[in-house]
Amino acid sequence: MQLCIVGAGGRMGRMVAEEALAKGISVKAGIESPNSPAVGQIIPGTTSKIFSSAEWETALAGVDAVVSFSSPDAEAFLAPKIAGKSLPLAIGTTGLSEEQKQSIAKAVAAGGGSCIIAPNYSPLVNAQFALTRKAVQILCPLGYDVGVLEEHHSAKADSPSGTAKRLILEIREGGGPQKERFWGAENARKREGELDIAVLRLGGTPGEHEVRIVGKHGRLTIGSLVYSRQEFALGALSAVEWLAIHPDEKGMIELKRILGV
Repeated sequence: MQLCIVGAGGRMGRMVAEEALAKGISVKAGIESPNSPAVGQIIPGTTSKIFSSAEWETALAGVDAVVSFSSPDAEAFLAPKIAGKSLPLAIGTTGLSEEQKQSIAKAVAAGGGSCIIAPNYSPLVNAQFALTRKAVQILCPLGYDVGVLEEHHSAKADSPSGTAKRLILEIREGGGPQKERFWGAENARKREGELDIAVLRLGGTPGEHEVRIVGKHGRLTIGSLVYSRQEFALGALSAVEWLAIHPDEKGMIELKRILGV
């Protein structure tokens, strides 16, 4: 498989390239924003160049699949072009608006390709999604409260994280609280039917998420702690490989379908 990495100069892009090479996947090209200092550089371990997004056609020539960890604006610009070439695409960018997601979905449908947009490619975190929904279905009808705590590195731009938003969705669809409230010392008293959310941005934490389901006499904790971005890189690569070997699978594919959760 010949791979192109969008966001190749970033932390996740570099990790995807490193793990792809370890798996025997050829990294044919990278793409970065025009003002990135990575443009023109060679991807470590390869002879492949990082192109400007303005050179997307050159970057995508001869490519079999694309993994993208970039920015919402970059996805809005590049994803329709990738989709137009019917290339399998795995997007790990968080902070995408619903409008941007719908635009990408339309482009994928029109191009006849396949795409996964996942807030988190970690198999263990996707297991956490499934466990959270099931626990909420069991416990919330009995009057238990629910809260979400998430922590990431201090440079993370979006808040709450895409993973936390997915956990919130699982809680809602599982019959839990439908309203959310960000925790603060002021007005901290719990109100009926609200989901408390706490967000921390500290140091170099790759990602920690904890769901707490609490009753008057006990608490269930469903937590995930990712030690390294390798977890996300390997998950994204496995997902795009699945798309590549299932060419009859078209349109938007949910990661949980691939993982069987």
